[in-house]
Amino acid sequence: MGKTREEVISKIMEIDRDRLINSEKSIRIACAMNNQFDRRKFITTMGLAAASTAIPSLGASLNTNSKLRILQIGVGGIGGLDRGQLAKNPKVEIAGLCDVNQNNLDKVAQEFPKALTYNDSRQAFEKDMDKYDAVLVCTPDHTHAVMALHALAHDKHLYLQKPVVHQLDEVRMLKKALAAKPRLATQMGNQRSAIQGRNQAIEIIKSGALGKTLSAWAWTGKVANNSYFTDPWMEKYIEGGAAPAHIKWDLWKHCCTEDVPYHSHLATRKWRTYWEFGGGQLADWCCHLLDAVYHALDLDVPIAVQTETPKPSTSVGHSAYNQSRITFNKTAHTVGDHFVLHYNDHGIHPPCAETGLPFGARFGTNSTMFVCENGTLVLAANGKMSIYQNRKKVDNFPMPQVARRSHWDEWVDNCFGGKHALLGDLNIGSRVTEAGLLAVKATHYPNRSLAWDSKASRFEVDAVNKKILKREYRKGFEPPAQFS
Repeated sequence: MGKTREEVISKIMEIDRDRLINSEKSIRIACAMNNQFDRRKFITTMGLAAASTAIPSLGASLNTNSKLRILQIGVGGIGGLDRGQLAKNPKVEIAGLCDVNQNNLDKVAQEFPKALTYNDSRQAFEKDMDKYDAVLVCTPDHTHAVMALHALAHDKHLYLQKPVVHQLDEVRMLKKALAAKPRLATQMGNQRSAIQGRNQAIEIIKSGALGKTLSAWAWTGKVANNSYFTDPWMEKYIEGGAAPAHIKWDLWKHCCTEDVPYHSHLATRKWRTYWEFGGGQLADWCCHLLDAVYHALDLDVPIAVQTETPKPSTSVGHSAYNQSRITFNKTAHTVGDHFVLHYNDHGIHPPCAETGLPFGARFGTNSTMFVCENGTLVLAANGKMSIYQNRKKVDNFPMPQVARRSHWDEWVDNCFGGKHALLGDLNIGSRVTEAGLLAVKATHYPNRSLAWDSKASRFEVDAVNKKILKREYRKGFEPPAQFS
């Protein structure tokens, strides 16, 4: 005769608390006591017992002898890089794969034959989350928030591609979820944050080696028709006929309420061009360019934004030639009562005259600049750094020693209880994304200063809130109610 549920709970309470949290052996012991209990029922029972004694759930901590069982949603594109790096870790098991492209899913499933497969992520969240410890989200921007919030609602560790959300109100939801789940390990897909040169630049600015910071600048590459984007100011979607059988187009659209026609370029990479699905160059690159500014200057949240653009973004496509001013309150590392972060797309460089650069100086795209009291530091996305003092390049500036970082492995280690200060932790990632989205959304109101209350997640003007704050979600694809 199997033991009753109450007897199982009583037995659990006798087990040492640390072993209850960290030991997979505890699961095997309790399941052996009652072979009628499957893993899902045991975890549910254990969660009830833990709640009554303030013991954290297993979702927040793993046995070091176990595997981190990951469900990956979105297996193509950047998903291949993330999956490949994580799969190298001996503590990781790719246990589930989900993609709306059946061809991509079948190909990757051959590498992981034991993994469960899905086209619809909702099936995994509704039925199989007891089979996973963590969720890896590598999908188009418009789906990020809903998928990430459901993962956190299920107490799963989370690796989330950048930008971490698509709407400003989703920043609020994500912050609410992170506050409710502080023991979960989270990471944003800004793998460049582990590059040595980027960490050295952060330490130089933070240490005051160039004095306090007067302003910061960042700029992306050109907005043009290429492998990731179409031309700016698209007036309508390009129609490409019926979706092929291997593309589940209705699932690709996810939370979008519009009846958007299928096109191969939209379903693969060029969704970034469109207001409904991506955020143009500014949102695409903000987490690779602005994260260093947040870390170096201990920035809080923006208080205002103003984006200048020759033509507002009012149709289906994003604008270009955007120059944004994002204003923050001062910090210990900045000069003046307020601090301005300038963020441009289309390769628009900072002016040499006011940034301490040699006149005529030009740099590559996708770069970040700190203008300080005693010099200017220019940092490329790949970590290459240049320092200027008195408008001359300094070739022998002393470089600080920084610890070697491992972007993916540190997140895995934190899932097992490690204490790495992740440079892409979603508490930072949500704030960096907030700044990038403010620059993007303000293109709807060019050349107009918009006051922003981050805590309330609202602009000062209600008409602006109605236009650019949030989206409607298609029925069945909403965020979990507890974080809405």
